[in-house]
Amino acid sequence: MRFDKNAWPDNIREWLSRVGITDSKWMRSSHDDSATGSETLESVIKGLVRERNFLAHGEAPVNLLSAETMRGWISVVRTFADKVHASLQVALALAFPGAVATSIGKVDPSVPHLGALTHAIPTVDHEVAVGQPLIARETSGVVHCVAVTSLQADGQPLERAEKGRTRVSMTLSREVEVPALYLAF
Repeated sequence: MRFDKNAWPDNIREWLSRVGITDSKWMRSSHDDSATGSETLESVIKGLVRERNFLAHGEAPVNLLSAETMRGWISVVRTFADKVHASLQVALALAFPGAVATSIGKVDPSVPHLGALTHAIPTVDHEVAVGQPLIARETSGVVHCVAVTSLQADGQPLERAEKGRTRVSMTLSREVEVPALYLAF
């Protein structure tokens, strides 16, 4: 396997397929951004690779890009990297289910509805922070990589919830059915 190839989406698909990740439809998802327009992640990444190739081979840029456009590209690269990371996390969790062992805490489904993305955790078993990736295993067995988007304890916002913290509500980046939540790899 050669990693010295450009990061064209097809090359990234090939690299991911070598570790068992064949679902890359997220690359064709829209990345609606004021700087990049409503393009797919794949089309923006292709544009970035083309721009990189021009510069790497000594061609001067035809136009200087605005700071807003550059910030948009940074946002796309971040989103793209997050999606690759999530795909790898899920692949690892499925390939090595025994390695997904460090629970964040038991989700309490009996707490009145907090919203589709928010779950009650009576006691946190392992420190968790906003922005942290987690593995969510649904009751059906489906596995997702999610991020913690917010934490609260007794109605007060938190940046992190330490081990032993009680009455925590955790909002996740995607809807999951009464999950078991674990530390990501």
